[in-house]
Parts: sequence; structure tokens; C-alpha cells
Amino acid sequence: MEHATTVLMHTKATTGNGTVAQLSGENRVLAVYVTWSPGSTAGAVTVETANDTDFTGTWAPVGSAITWGAANTTGLVQYTGPTRAVRARITSTVVGTVGVVATGGTTLTVVKAAAGWTIDQLIGQTVTMTGGTAGNIGLTRTITDNSATVLTVGVAFPFAVANLDAFTISGDVSVHLLAN
Repeated sequence: MEHATTVLMHTKATTGNGTVAQLSGENRVLAVYVTWSPGSTAGAVTVETANDTDFTGTWAPVGSAITWGAANTTGLVQYTGPTRAVRARITSTVVGTVGVVATGGTTLTVVKAAAGWTIDQLIGQTVTMTGGTAGNIGLTRTITDNSATVLTVGVAFPFAVANLDAFTISGDVSVHLLAN
């Protein structure tokens, strides 16, 4: 009887190679599920296989890369054949919401009137200040809570977020492998 192998290959990642799932080299049926956060507006993941036991320089893509825009939330790659290893590689950096302008805030909050965020959907992602209050520009903070219009961060910005301060919200991707 065949046993299914389930591996979390990436979690909350924006770049790079995921965990390598080592398999037996026998014929396998692989399903790789890619899920990206609601804050993601673009990115691409390529599933790759290798038959070299050292997994160096021998990775080959399986099918086309999974690419997405803001409207999508999941993708799937399926593969049947012999393989000793499989990984997911983020081949186009995951991009978050861009060009957002705050309507106010504090050192621990970023407010965007009428943003329409789903409550708690952005927890664990990051907010980066890209314009406005000089002492905050370039600083990134992890989102610990969010309402429909307010992002709360775990570490304070040095200055209160002001009306017209620009920011981005990171996107991220998670990848799961199911192999039989």
C-alpha cells in the first residue's frame, strides 16, 4: 500500500527556495498547492524536481510557473513520474499591496479610511512605510492585528503615522506538497 507524504515547503515566504521533500525515486503522483495571502498582488512559484542525491545543479521545472494577480488565492501543480526530490522555488518575488496612502495613525497603528480589509487577514504580514514622515520611511513592522481600516503593529514606529504617509503591505506565499 502506498503512503501519502505531506510536506510544508514554504510558509509566509516572499523569496527563495522552499524545503526539499526527499522522495524514494519511484513513480510518484505529486500535487503541490500554492496559497498566497490576500495582500499579495503578484508573484510566481515554480515547482522543481531532482534525481541527483546531492540536489546540486540538477533541478528541473515541472510544468509552468504558477503566477498570480490580486484576484486569485490558490494554484495547483500536478506531476506524475519518478523523482528523488521536489521543491518549490519563488521565481518572481511575492509583491504586496503597493501605493497605499494612510489617512492617519499613531506610532502603533496605520489607518486607511475605507480600506475594506477583512478583519485579521493581514496578521503576520508586514507594513513598510515608503513616503511621508521622514523618520518612518523605509521602516518595516509586523502586523499583529487588523480591522477593516486599521493595521496594528507589534513594534512602534519612531513617529506617529500621518495623513498622506505612503505604505506597502507585504504579500506572502505558502506551498504544500502531497505525494503518493
